[in-house]
Formats: sequence, C-alpha cells, structure tokens
Amino acid sequence: MPILPLIKSPISPHPTMQRIASYFSQALANRILKTWPGIYKALDSTRVSFASDNILVRKMFFNYFPYLKIAFVITNQSIIEAMEGEKMVHVVELNAAEPTQWCALVRDLSARPEGPPHLRITGVHQQKRF
Repeated sequence: MPILPLIKSPISPHPTMQRIASYFSQALANRILKTWPGIYKALDSTRVSFASDNILVRKMFFNYFPYLKIAFVITNQSIIEAMEGEKMVHVVELNAAEPTQWCALVRDLSARPEGPPHLRITGVHQQKRF
C-alpha cells in the first residue's frame, strides 16, 4: 500500500496540525520525486509557468489600468522632492513586486541638476523566492 496517500489523508481534526501534516507530506513527496530527476523537473516546471503567468497578468493590468502608473508617478515625484539635494537615497519597498516604478525613478534621479545620488533600493516580499 502506498504510504503517501496515507500521509496526506486527514489525521487530525485540528486545522493547524492538518496544515503541518500537509506541508510535511508535500515536502516528503518532493524529496521522493527528486530521486527521479526527469519526472521531478517535468512536474516542477509547472510552478515556473505559474510565475510567468503572474508576470503576464501584472503587465496586462499595468497597461490597461492607468491607476497604478499614476500612483508610481506620484510616489516617484514625492521621493524626488523629499530627497532633493541628498547625496544618498535608500528606498525600502514593502511587498516588492513591480520593478517598473524603479526604472522611472532611476531615470529621473539621474537627470537631477546636481547629479545622480547614490541609490539603494531594498525590496521586501512575502515570498522569499521572489
């Protein structure tokens, strides 16, 4: 009798324990599949395509709805005004997901009359693999 379906079956009425068991069974399944590299790579490649789909959806949203672009322009203008005359600028973005905004900021900061500052952008995201 295969052991993985037994591990994945509900073992506890407590949701936290069920979630831990689910994570454990998924990790165990991944570890077992890694012994067959071709199968693991084929199954794991679906996760990569999901990430590319996510990027495509973000691009489409960005192109079709100007609200995000307007927010980026206003934010960048606020940063430029607040950092006027500063030699070093450090921006910390929480929930970093869209690098488009920072391309425009770098371009705008490099065009300052006193020259570009030393710029550091730190992005923090919920997903550590991002």
